[in-house]
Amino acid sequence: MLLLAYGGLQGGAGYPGWRALLPVSGALLLLAAGPQAWINRRLLAARPLVWVGLISYPLYLWHWPLLAFSRIIDDLPNSERNLALVLSFLLAWLTWRYVEQPLRRGRPGWRLTGALAASLAALGLFSLFPPAQTGPGQQAMHSLLAANDFMPPYRGSCSAITQRPQDAEDWCHAGNAGAAAPDAVLLGDSMANSYTGMLLQHSAATRWRFRMLGRGQCPALLDYGPAYCREMVGLQQAYVAATPSIQTVLLAAHWSVYARGFDYARFAHQESATAFATAFRRTVEYYQGLGKKVVVLLPPPVGMRPRSCIPRPLHGNGKNTCQRDLRQAQDDEGAYREQLLPYLAQRQIGIFDPFPLLCNAQSCKLLDGQHILYLDWMHLSRHGSEYLATHGGPQLRQALGS
Repeated sequence: MLLLAYGGLQGGAGYPGWRALLPVSGALLLLAAGPQAWINRRLLAARPLVWVGLISYPLYLWHWPLLAFSRIIDDLPNSERNLALVLSFLLAWLTWRYVEQPLRRGRPGWRLTGALAASLAALGLFSLFPPAQTGPGQQAMHSLLAANDFMPPYRGSCSAITQRPQDAEDWCHAGNAGAAAPDAVLLGDSMANSYTGMLLQHSAATRWRFRMLGRGQCPALLDYGPAYCREMVGLQQAYVAATPSIQTVLLAAHWSVYARGFDYARFAHQESATAFATAFRRTVEYYQGLGKKVVVLLPPPVGMRPRSCIPRPLHGNGKNTCQRDLRQAQDDEGAYREQLLPYLAQRQIGIFDPFPLLCNAQSCKLLDGQHILYLDWMHLSRHGSEYLATHGGPQLRQALGS
């Protein structure tokens, strides 16, 4: 039961909720089995596990603030936050040895009682009257927070084409077409949705109209992905075929991830790199066969930490995490361009590449003045999308053929 709980709660899926009964039921069964059960007598009675049990309460008290503050203060990567976990074990043992055990075995004197009472009073006063937040660093923090948010600005429902209530991974919206017939359609996953601000700004000076149809982790490729994705791709395909006003089909997705082969663990479905390459070609040629102009939007650099751009009162390291090393960003991309770009050139496909707009010879930027360009590690913010339109207008117009 506990192993089932561990597998079923990976990534926090469904928790809290009915799945929380899995670890609780597993613990209940262990207790009900009694001390003579094999797993209790052999496994849980092993000295290392007994030691963890002894320090479990101070470990519970220490691990969470250390992990939380290591992220809040410096947005450290997982590899460095693991050091906080090791430190929590050390502090838990020291607390158990020099605080918990003396309190259990001896009678606390007036000095210890007074010290504990004073500590609790100090914590209470600190929570009621926190330090003033009026310094230059605090002002810069509040200014950036006021100018930015980390919520997807253009996310909408796909109910109009699915004829069902909104799905958790719907990424459709009307773009600037509204109820009018669109000239173009943007198809793809959640990353495709990030280009909405760029296309809206491009459309502002023209009569060009577009709308977006997409679903998370579904790259709009024919005969690709689990049934969950194939349903959306079929609806996209039918919509384009039934809408004669559409002249341009824009395909956008996190191509570098799918090109390596993608595991849809949620659906027990896996696609290989070869399947991606085949589906990509099939999709491009299908829409070209309908007489549509196909444009491919490449993904931006990923691996960003946009919240690290917010100044913090406390810092634990001197690294500038409000940027991304160019070499690391290129390593994250992989070699997908080597297979895609020659094919796109052969088919005379328009390409928009945000990489040179966001990166120089050393690093990739997350901040433009007061504007943070990303929502999370991979999705552009509204400011980031509009930044591409402002700085990449000629490239975009060339890709669209306008």
